[in-house]
Amino acid sequence: MIKQRRDCAIATAIMGLAFTPPSLGSAAPAAEATARTANVPYVGCASDGQLGPQPPPKRSKPTPRLPAPVASRLAYYAAVNNGVLAPRGWHCFSLYGSSGTTVLVAPDPFDVKHVFDRKFKLSGDAVEFGYLLGGTSGRFEVAQVASTFFPVARDFVNAVAKEEKEIGLPFDLSGKDFRKDRIVNRTNKTARLVTPAGQQGWGTRDRLAANETPIEGLAVLITDEPAYPDLIELNLRLPQKDRDLVAVIQSVAEANRGNPLSDTPLRGLPEEGTAGHRRPR
Repeated sequence: MIKQRRDCAIATAIMGLAFTPPSLGSAAPAAEATARTANVPYVGCASDGQLGPQPPPKRSKPTPRLPAPVASRLAYYAAVNNGVLAPRGWHCFSLYGSSGTTVLVAPDPFDVKHVFDRKFKLSGDAVEFGYLLGGTSGRFEVAQVASTFFPVARDFVNAVAKEEKEIGLPFDLSGKDFRKDRIVNRTNKTARLVTPAGQQGWGTRDRLAANETPIEGLAVLITDEPAYPDLIELNLRLPQKDRDLVAVIQSVAEANRGNPLSDTPLRGLPEEGTAGHRRPR
């Protein structure tokens, strides 16, 4: 049932972007409708992080099936923990650790030697997908974002703030980092926003540098375990010719919740704990 609802959500989000509704009184046969859709190609991304380098995972599940004109322009870039849609023909690399996973996709190959430098920034077109774990060291960033956008997570935010206060660490819940961002749409667990061109904000908090193009952002709070909510972060800066794909990429990321489409485990990862898959006791 969950998969059916997810597939329905994806279909609802993208159908209007690629299809012209048939005239009243006509209905295309099922076979014709299927012919108009296609699965996007799968691209495995190499990863590096807490347990060392990991090879690109092999696909074990179907990739998103989209209207054919859209699918012909996209691919699904997957690391061992998460994945994201991005323009076809780009390159990807993933970082992982106790806080969660980041998948970076860009037109040019990555210089892996520099990716771990905290000063490393992508100054051009790019897609940045992050999955932060609210039950591990990722909880601090989840709480900062939730305090600004998601009042539904107030109890979680207060618990993290109390923890930080008790150990004497500064913890900024002012939301000042997001003051220049423009909120396009927000629900109790989802926020779509834009970081204006040349400005610092949501889109430049991690691996994207500001330039003359706005950054389209998405935040999704995952409350499967309400006491320890996770967070999806998605930032998109696409070429002008591909900006019509933003809504598709956002909708699939929200509905799929970063599903990696792979059952390949991190090599050497215990069943619980090491890479931040389980909650602190």
